[in-house]
Parts: sequence; C-alpha cells; structure tokens
Amino acid sequence: MIKKVSLRLDEMQPVQRVANASGFSANWSGGVQATQADEHRWRILPVLTGGRPCVNGFYSKSAMQQFLLERGLQFVAFERMNWIDGAYTSFWSPRIPGQTNFFRGPADLWHSMSSNIGQVRGKPQLAALSNPTLEQLAEILDARTEPERLAQSIALSLRNVDTSVRGIFEFYHEELTNLLAHGQTDGTSSASMRDQVLFAHIHAFFLHLGSARDYLAALIAFRLGHDPHNVDSLTKLLKVIGAADVTGEPLLELLSSRGCIAPRRNNSSKFEQAGWLWQATDQRNELTHRRTFGDLFSERRGHLTAVDLDDGLYRYVRPLGGSYPADDTLDAILEHYANVNELFFTAAGVAGYDASIRTLTDDDIVSVQEQS
Repeated sequence: MIKKVSLRLDEMQPVQRVANASGFSANWSGGVQATQADEHRWRILPVLTGGRPCVNGFYSKSAMQQFLLERGLQFVAFERMNWIDGAYTSFWSPRIPGQTNFFRGPADLWHSMSSNIGQVRGKPQLAALSNPTLEQLAEILDARTEPERLAQSIALSLRNVDTSVRGIFEFYHEELTNLLAHGQTDGTSSASMRDQVLFAHIHAFFLHLGSARDYLAALIAFRLGHDPHNVDSLTKLLKVIGAADVTGEPLLELLSSRGCIAPRRNNSSKFEQAGWLWQATDQRNELTHRRTFGDLFSERRGHLTAVDLDDGLYRYVRPLGGSYPADDTLDAILEHYANVNELFFTAAGVAGYDASIRTLTDDDIVSVQEQS
C-alpha cells in the first residue's frame, strides 16, 4: 500500500483576504481611467509626472469628462467594484448612445425580461410545492418558454460582450501604466506574453456579438411563427421574411429603421444585412473564421502616443489590420460596441416584454436553507 504524503502543519499560513471595500471608476479609450475619490471628486490615471505614472486630481465629474473628451478620448463604461468578506464583484455599465443614465444596460434589461416571464410562468408551480428539492426547482425553472429562454440567451451574450470589452480595457490600462513606468513614451512599439490575453478578449468580443445578434433573430423568428431551433440565426431569418413581416414585427421594423437590414438590390422582396451590422458581421467572420487577431505583425505590437504632452497624458495604441484597418483596435471595437448597446437597449423597449426590476416578496421564497 502506497503511503500518502501529509501536509506540513508547521508551514501553514492563512490566505490573505481583502478587507471590505468599494470603488467606482469611469473607463476611457486608450486605457485612461478616472476613479471617484468621493461624491464630488474624481482623479485621472495614469498621468506621467516626474518620470513615473501618477494619479492626478482632484476634479469635478463634469471637469473630468470635459478634459478627457476635449482630448479626443471616448467614454467606455462606468465600473463599480466591491469586496465583501474578501469576495470580489464588479458591475459594468456601458455607454448607451442617446441615453444619459447608464445604470441599467442592455444586458440588464434582457435579463429582467427573461426573469419576469419566468416568474409569471413558474409561480403557480412553485407555490404548489411546500419544501421543494433542488431537482424539483431545476425542473420548473428550466422548463422555459421560448421568449424566456431566448431573452436570457441575449442577456448572457450581451454580458459576455461587456466582459470582453472590460478585458480589453484592462489590458490597455495595464500596458499604458507599464510603458509609462518604463519610460517608453517615444512611440517605440513592443510586445509581451500578456498579448495573449488581448487576443482572447478580442476573439470573444466578436463571437458573443454574433451570438446576441442570432439569438435576437431566433426570438423574432418565434414571434413570426417559425421554429427558433431551425431559424436560429439572422442569416436564416432573412431567408424566410418578407416586406409584410418587417412592417408588422416591431423588432424587425427596428432593424430596418436602424439600417441593419435592407431589401436586396436584385430582389426587393427579400432582405439582407446592411449598414454597421453587415460590417460587424463581416469583420466577425474575418476574425473568427478567416484569421485571428494577432495574426498580422502590426497587431502584435503596441505603443504610446501623447494625448496632452504638457499635462503628461498618454494613451495606449494597438493597430488593427486586415479588411478593416484602424489606427487603434479598441477604438474600432468601441464603434461596434456602441451600436450593439444602442440597438439592444432600444429593442428591449419595443419587444413588448416586462423589463422592470424584479422585486422579491415573501411569496417568492419557496425554501430556506441555513448555511454555517
């Protein structure tokens, strides 16, 4: 019998846990970040001062925004971070074109719609159970209607898009800080093993953008009477719809009004993708099927450029090559991101489902388990 090796009890040290804390930041293109110090004061980072990256401030929120916007930076998202009993959570609130309140993003709205549909459907079944098992709960909660299932799939895909953009921003912010610390401000480009993280997030962004698009198409197909398991993509949806469907279905009418679909040039009774959605789809196909980001030499290196040399403000730049070249990859992605957020935010409003924040009552509690 093989003798097992035991752990050495004299070498035990507690794993350090972060104390309870919270933070709030406004994230900008180029990897620039503004953090909230208190209710009325913000700080900007990193700023090059005395040859090293520093936190600069304080500014009012409006002054901070004006300073960064005047220098050509784009606002990406607000982010709230919490540490409770050592556990970290983050809440991402992206910019939504045409809106001033970003508290509830598109992913939040679609999640609420799915949750509210499920509450109405499952409440009678749950009320009939006095002390349900986890298996019974799972059976009821997973027996979803198609609108409930597809709204949740849209929400999850949009949340994954958010996570991808957050990962790209975090990479930019880290590289900006590192290159400032190393004094590499002359435009010299460089690469590192950290680039693999950037490649993965860019790949994920386009994958999940396409997933959200196709789940929305499947939902539209269901609302038109088609089987969403067969008509499960925008490409398939456009093969089965006509002009009457576009004018009679609010979500299709929205896609048409936003220029995302249009009649075919050689057959006006049929529709095809158009506008920014066509470009996003084609770029997605390039970066997920024909090649991956980082395949080209120019995409494997990044550098700093001065945004305001007198104030020590720089930004990180990573070129994008291929069929849709751009000076900076994050800037190009933010254009798609803004369009996606605006489309799905508006779609949530015209879909006709309840997107209100669900409020739990005593009647919603079906079982209680105490954990030590």
